[in-house]
Amino acid sequence: MKLASLDQLKLMLSITDTSQDALLNLFLEMVSGEIETYLNRFLKSEQRTEKFDFHTNINQMGTDTVLLKAYPVDLAKPLTVQFRQSSSDIIYYDYKINTDFFILEDDGIIKFIYHLPSYPPLSIYVNYTGGYAADINGVLACPDDLTSACLMQCRYDYMQRNNIGVTEISFQRELRQMTPVYDLLQRVKNMLDRHRSYAK
Repeated sequence: MKLASLDQLKLMLSITDTSQDALLNLFLEMVSGEIETYLNRFLKSEQRTEKFDFHTNINQMGTDTVLLKAYPVDLAKPLTVQFRQSSSDIIYYDYKINTDFFILEDDGIIKFIYHLPSYPPLSIYVNYTGGYAADINGVLACPDDLTSACLMQCRYDYMQRNNIGVTEISFQRELRQMTPVYDLLQRVKNMLDRHRSYAK
């Protein structure tokens, strides 16, 4: 899974040959994974099932709302929202879109008409497809600012590749070296924050 293409990164680094392709692809995958973790989301489009227990992972938006961790939600694919027990095939209630709930697909938010029940061991199960589609090279069709954030971080990591993880070293009050411990750049975080999920 990559948020930017190899050609885009090579253009940013002014690299024209293929000798660094394997290393650059490694950086693209590594940084894309770091960004996905920071965003608290699943970025690649896949079918998945999420479980919501409102006595344990209730979110700050209340008991009539669930926050999905993969979006945008593909409403052209099957979507089921059910109230059931994990170990049973018995469905106690099958929620209907636009009747029992509506969905903000670009933000991964499901808003129910009524407050949801809390009767353990019964839970809400949402089966859906969400995230950004990938091309044949595994590059996601994501917003431009996510691509820019990935490229910016990759460029920094590539240029600092021999020093990642090194902190300041001093000897007899003489500063020998100071390189930040690896983290996403603050500018990159600022770009990412508008896409961050607060789902639990």
